[in-house]
Amino acid sequence: MTPGALAVPATAWMYTEAALSLFALRLPAGSVRWFELGGTFPDENRNMSIARWHVTPGLVWIYFCDSGHVVLPDTVLRLLETGLDVVSALYYGRRGRAVDQLGAPLPGYSPEAGAARGREGVTLRRLEAALDAGSLCPVHWTGGGALLVRRHVLERVVPPWFYRAAEGGEDEDIRFCELVRAAGFAIHVHTGLVVGHIQPAAVGLEPAVLGRADRVLSGAP
Repeated sequence: MTPGALAVPATAWMYTEAALSLFALRLPAGSVRWFELGGTFPDENRNMSIARWHVTPGLVWIYFCDSGHVVLPDTVLRLLETGLDVVSALYYGRRGRAVDQLGAPLPGYSPEAGAARGREGVTLRRLEAALDAGSLCPVHWTGGGALLVRRHVLERVVPPWFYRAAEGGEDEDIRFCELVRAAGFAIHVHTGLVVGHIQPAAVGLEPAVLGRADRVLSGAP
């Protein structure tokens, strides 16, 4: 497999489980790990990582992993194996972030993936079917917290790659996906590859996963 960059839009601290899992990630030979601390918001840090990646020879993909995510060691390898241009692992957003067609908050946790406004019906039914099957699913947008993008995609997108539509907003990943689709590329979510999202209550994170990263680092079975 070709080398690339693991890019983490980090803050001054990280959850221990998340940090351990990032260093336990198996990456192709020649790949690098970057923790970007220069920006105030995730969109700034992601753009800084892309700018750095663009001028680093030999890196043909970039995987964005948020600092609150716990990933299995083979996450990046499995995303690369799909051969897709833009593909994300599945993770769940914070309670209350997802809204219905009228903008009212939905109860519980929802996948960080979905449809363009006005196209919700077909895409969400397709996503529900994919969740049942653990399969790949085309979507209009996905969160940027477990996202793999190939170099030729970003070379077709005019920067800024990530940006927030409003001050204090958290829609930079949706805006990025709009640019990607406008450039002619499809976006997929791998619903069979789940990334844990540490929140006030952990979501999509089995107890066995929490201890797996430090067992890998220590060499324990």
